[in-house]
Amino acid sequence: MIRSIAITANRAPQDWYPLFPNPVVAEPLLDRLINTNHQVFMNGPSYRPNKRPKASVTKA
Repeated sequence: MIRSIAITANRAPQDWYPLFPNPVVAEPLLDRLINTNHQVFMNGPSYRPNKRPKASVTKA
């Protein structure tokens, strides 16, 4: 049975190592995750501003 997982991040994979407090655990985990993956890099404008709710104008 083949299983897939999608992980998204706004950091490069080499920047993930300091996020783990134990380097003995981080090294094999990230090694398997990074070296057996397919990376998709998306560059361009963010769609978040288009989805943001409009700010309501309140007058005091």
